[in-house]
Amino acid sequence: MNKTKVTRSWKTTLAYAGGGLAAAAVSAVLFATIVEGAITAGIALIPAVLAVILLGMAIGGAATAPCPGCGALLDGLSAGSNDGDCCASCHRYVEGKGGELWLTDPARIADSPTFGAVLGESFSWPEGCCVCGEAATRKLPFKLRIPTPSSSAGNAAVSVLSGGSVVSSGGGVELTIQVPHCGQHQDGAQLHAPNGPKGVKVLFRSYPYLRRFCDENGVQPG
Repeated sequence: MNKTKVTRSWKTTLAYAGGGLAAAAVSAVLFATIVEGAITAGIALIPAVLAVILLGMAIGGAATAPCPGCGALLDGLSAGSNDGDCCASCHRYVEGKGGELWLTDPARIADSPTFGAVLGESFSWPEGCCVCGEAATRKLPFKLRIPTPSSSAGNAAVSVLSGGSVVSSGGGVELTIQVPHCGQHQDGAQLHAPNGPKGVKVLFRSYPYLRRFCDENGVQPG
C-alpha cells in the first residue's frame, strides 16, 4: 500500500490563526461598544464564532500531503486522522492516521454516508441496494432543507435536482430523493449542500456504489 506523509502547513496555520485572532478582536470591540441587549449581543457573537472555527482549523485542519494515488498536493487535511477526503486531481478518496495518508479501499462500506458526488441536472440510480449491492426492494426518501432567497429558490433547486422532488416554502427549499435499498439497510445515503441548491451532493456509505453512480451518470466523485 502506497502511503504519503502528512505534514503541517505553517503558512496555512498562521493564516487561520491570524484570521481567528482578528475575528476575536472584532468581537471584543463590538461587545465593548454596541452591546445593549440580546440582539446586539448576538451580533457581537458572530465574529467570536468565526474566531473559534478558524482557531480550531489552525490547530487541527492545517496539514497537507501528496495524494497517494497521483501525487497532487492535498491541503486542508487534519494533522491527526483523515477520512472522506477526495483528491480533486484523480478523484479518488483518501484516508489515514498517525501522520500517514493512503487510498481508501475501493470495496469499503463506511459507517455513515461518506463518499459523494454532485447531482447533475438529471440522474439515475445503479441497480441494487446503495449499501450492499444486493437486489433493491424499496426506495427510501432522504430530505434536506436549504434556506435560500425565495425569489431564486425554486428555479435553482429544480435545475439541480430534476431527478428528485422540490418543495419551496418560507424562504427555502426542501429537496427529496428516493434511493434504492434492500430490506436490511435503511441509512445508505444523505443529501449535502455546502454551496446551496446549485451544489447539491449525494453521499453514500458504499464506495463501490458511488463509483457505479458516477459511471452511470458521467460525473466525478468529490
